[in-house]
Amino acid sequence: MEQQKKKRGENWSPDEKEILRQLISQSAHIIEDKSTKTAVNILKIKEWKNLSNKFNEITGKKRSVVELKLAWKRMKLSAKLIKQTVVGVQETAEILTNKETVDKRSSVKKRIKKILQNKIRREEIRQTIIQSNTDLKKRQLEMMEVEHAYNIKIAKLKIRKMELEIAILVNKKNSNTQE
Repeated sequence: MEQQKKKRGENWSPDEKEILRQLISQSAHIIEDKSTKTAVNILKIKEWKNLSNKFNEITGKKRSVVELKLAWKRMKLSAKLIKQTVVGVQETAEILTNKETVDKRSSVKKRIKKILQNKIRREEIRQTIIQSNTDLKKRQLEMMEVEHAYNIKIAKLKIRKMELEIAILVNKKNSNTQE
């Protein structure tokens, strides 16, 4: 079964975008409300339907609420990107021409250098602690090996002692049976 491709909508003309912007500016207090309460959401739905009806009357085209919302979302995003670009260009120009900014940059460089030095110092201390802990663990292992060797000697001596006690008992038993 072959799926049909979704038909692409007609492009938005600059006039349509301006009409949408004007209609939304009249209803912005409802549409742009950040609240998610049920009553507010119901008002938003009704307002978008009203906007759609007004828009379709004015333009003579059939645009759905979904299309209007999407167009509005894209218009806002586009405006935001333009604003960021303009602000970015202005800030760059200020940075390049402002002596105070140059001073701030050198101050920032000094702070970064100090932070890096502190990180290096902390890393050196951390490595020293790790080495110290490693040496301590090696020494503990050596001591445990020596202790283990002594425990083996003690166990062998205990076994030898028991063997001797057994031999003594066997000798006593044999001497008692001979009498």
